[in-house]
Amino acid sequence: MNLNHEVLTALWGPAEQWIAEGFAAYAAEPAVDMQCRTIFDNHGYLPLANMVHPEWTASMYPASKIYPELGSFVQYLHQTYGIARLRQVWHRGSRSIPRVFGKPLLQLEHEWQASLYPLIDPGSIPARPRARR
Repeated sequence: MNLNHEVLTALWGPAEQWIAEGFAAYAAEPAVDMQCRTIFDNHGYLPLANMVHPEWTASMYPASKIYPELGSFVQYLHQTYGIARLRQVWHRGSRSIPRVFGKPLLQLEHEWQASLYPLIDPGSIPARPRARR
């Protein structure tokens, strides 16, 4: 557990691993969006549904993919919706996402991806693999 995990856990309590890891990656790496775009451009993208759920653990996929993706997604949620909503999801878990943000995970995922490519036609974003569970 790194310092970011320890501070957030001390302040907010325990959370699902995806959001704890995403917050840590976001806090630790200012260029997390750039890293994430590189993953997308190389077609190494993992659908968020594969990671954003209570059973997910960091050992399920390569760290080189999960940390930039989750960090970038958490950064997007923070910058777009604010810390109060992010904290609600921290406490309530991934199943609360539709209530907290007013839209399902898949819609948030599309909006987050579009934010990574603001000047590019959405049709040119690399194809998304299908989610597995």
